[in-house]
Amino acid sequence: TATNAPGAGSVGTVQLADLNVTSGKIANDAVTLAKMASGTDGNIITYDASGNPVAVATGNDGQVLTSAGAGAPPVFETPASATNTPCFFASCSSDISLANNTLTKAAFSNQVFDVGGVYNNSTYRFTPGFAGKSFISSAAWSYDSNQYQYWIELHIYKNGSEIANFTNAVVGGERFERMYITGNLIVAHDDNDYYEIFFRQKQNGGNAVNLPTGSGNNAIFRNYFYGYKIIE
Repeated sequence: TATNAPGAGSVGTVQLADLNVTSGKIANDAVTLAKMASGTDGNIITYDASGNPVAVATGNDGQVLTSAGAGAPPVFETPASATNTPCFFASCSSDISLANNTLTKAAFSNQVFDVGGVYNNSTYRFTPGFAGKSFISSAAWSYDSNQYQYWIELHIYKNGSEIANFTNAVVGGERFERMYITGNLIVAHDDNDYYEIFFRQKQNGGNAVNLPTGSGNNAIFRNYFYGYKIIE
């Protein structure tokens, strides 16, 4: 600030102390980005619990800014439900024999893929490992060389108890060599719940029928059990 010294007729200067530059001395919208101190690429400015400005550390590609609640700055996190995993797909590695009118657990022992380690190909159980919802599906193609088959059922079990069943049946005395059935379900579960698939068939002669493995793509997509997480 320039001042005239009393009685001297000379001009002098007085420098304001740093602490005297208050917000009232700065015009609105006068502080530009060029006047701000340099920071870290990708950081965001927020306020801490004391009301002081702090920087939010740069996140990674695909992450979202998430509130950490009162008293803490937000953080970049990967959304817990951003992918349909865990997921699995299993088929039969050999023919599955279904005795007549007998509930039979499906031995889907060929583990095509298992993201998250949720399918056991020895117990043939899907255990999601998280609390939420999943989509599960199963299908079977049954073969009766005697052409006496007229009924096939697909049962979905949760923790040892049936929760859904699907039926493909013919009437009017017709009998078939091949029958196909599929069942789809969205299920709500805890992390330690588990799911299994059972089949039952009925055949006029009282004989067993097979769920044949097939070859090539048929070996995977003819008889199967799969599931994946529902994003919420």
